[in-house]
Amino acid sequence: MKRSPKPTWRGRLARARELERQGRFAAAIDAAREAARVARRASDAGPDDRAACVDLTVRLLLELGRVRPAESLLSGERRRVLLLGLGDSLREQGKYAESAATLERGLRIFQRVHGRNAEILRVWWNQLGVVHGGLGEHGKAAKCYQESLRLARKHLEPSDPEFTRLLANLAQAYADAGRPDRARKMFEECLANHERAFGPEDPGLVPVLHGLACQATEEGDPEEAADLYRRALALLRRGPNDPDYPRIVRNLGATYTAMGRFDEADRLYDDAQRRAEKALGPNHPDTAQTIALRGMNRIARGDFPGAEPLLRRAARALERRLGPDHPDLAVALGGMALVHAFFGRREDAAEAGRRAQQLGALLLEPRVQLPE
Repeated sequence: MKRSPKPTWRGRLARARELERQGRFAAAIDAAREAARVARRASDAGPDDRAACVDLTVRLLLELGRVRPAESLLSGERRRVLLLGLGDSLREQGKYAESAATLERGLRIFQRVHGRNAEILRVWWNQLGVVHGGLGEHGKAAKCYQESLRLARKHLEPSDPEFTRLLANLAQAYADAGRPDRARKMFEECLANHERAFGPEDPGLVPVLHGLACQATEEGDPEEAADLYRRALALLRRGPNDPDYPRIVRNLGATYTAMGRFDEADRLYDDAQRRAEKALGPNHPDTAQTIALRGMNRIARGDFPGAEPLLRRAARALERRLGPDHPDLAVALGGMALVHAFFGRREDAAEAGRRAQQLGALLLEPRVQLPE
């Protein structure tokens, strides 16, 4: 009786992909590992074939959150690229602490291999700055952006539009840490320099216009803020499909709320929420912030019963992803304090108001010494 031929590496790889489609990730990992083992000895498997088996194993391990085993399968450049991509993916999911730890580990590896002046480190420092900003660690964010700028000055031409994005990130870190005068000066210099080099219609102006709009809002000038937000939206490369679109629309909605244009604000929040949920998921901090502002818009028009479920949902999502002491919780908790007061829940109102006041103060005063 003839024995059935053993599955080839191709058969094992196909089986692993089928198990992945079925959501059976643990079994798929075993099949992918076996495919990689057989492919290493197979004469018909080239380097790209072997890499495909390993890459599938890595992807499946990451699906189960097993970062270290995934990382151990890769070496050199592929390992470093994995960490950068994983750090960025965790940030997009709102998992800022995990993202920071992953990016810092990759950064240390890159520095050991390439030294602290390698051009690629500019990207790592900038991404790490974004993550620290998401954690409310604005001093750390500013230091990361400054390191990214140092490398940009070393490797890029002064006219490179990348400088605009990096300077805008640094200015935003100062604004978030309660240094509005310094931030506005940096934004305005950045705007003038970029317009002079690339003209007033260049999409690279979007982060600068957005930053200036946020500053105008903080300074109590909603008309200027609305003009700047609308100008930024008009310059987005991909229009409503641009990744920055939901955040800018959300902030324009907040400006319309401040101006008493509640119906227009609610339409903008609805658009921003739908797009954020589709791109980032329903529990991402950016989505939750939009929902919180939507709740505040309901309060502003006197609809406390309609505001309560929105604010509760936003507060739960933000606390789950960012922890109970993150400044981004201030808006949702402040709104809940108003809702509790409206319904006569005095103790709840006092507690939510106390927490909102504490967290709101973190938005106004730097917690660490910022670099000059």
